[in-house]
Amino acid sequence: MPQPLMVLLTMASLGTTGPEETLELLRNTDALVVQNASPLEERQVLGEVSVANRTREGDAGFVLHPQLRVGTPWKVELGAGAEVHNPAGAREGTTGTLGVHAVGQLVEEQRVLPQLALRGEVLGPQGEEGVSAEASVLATKQFGQTRLHGNVAYRATRDAPDDYLVGLAADHPLGYRLLLQGDAYYLKSLGEEPGALHANVGAGVGVGSAFVVTGTVGVTTTALDVSPRVLLGLVGRL
Repeated sequence: MPQPLMVLLTMASLGTTGPEETLELLRNTDALVVQNASPLEERQVLGEVSVANRTREGDAGFVLHPQLRVGTPWKVELGAGAEVHNPAGAREGTTGTLGVHAVGQLVEEQRVLPQLALRGEVLGPQGEEGVSAEASVLATKQFGQTRLHGNVAYRATRDAPDDYLVGLAADHPLGYRLLLQGDAYYLKSLGEEPGALHANVGAGVGVGSAFVVTGTVGVTTTALDVSPRVLLGLVGRL
């Protein structure tokens, strides 16, 4: 189960974009597995496409993941996406799945309390695995310009063992065109497979008023293996 060298290209049709909008776009790029607790705001629409050499769980092969995220007036983000996976060295060929998700804000950040949100996702069957559903609790706390994030997630899958994820992340802007970020998370199946610890560090750079380029380097370690993951992505504000 590895994590990556990641390069993320973000495109936004912003017209006249100010520093705040550029920084907001940087922070909204979905470059890390551990996510922040801020749903997209009303009328925000982001389209994303990523290509990787491994899935989030670490299965090797070609992975294509397009996604659309939409903000609503009720502090709820809605999204839909797909994942196409061609396993490395496998004879069964390409598999694919469709998914939908929602992120709803529960609590706004206060003096002591972090911002809290719930995220739910349902994925269609993929390969030998049946339909799966994942529930996550997301937390974000800001200290000056630095934001800390925590995630706890549980995924139940038909015809396969359930798994859980516990992770932490942080991001910090330098000016409004550079965002430093990183995460670490532990992913464990309730079956016989060993758990894996993933760690990633990277940066996002705003280029002009319409683009963001993000690079993340990471590695995953298990009791049996240490392996990298490479991911390229394109994100656009619509």
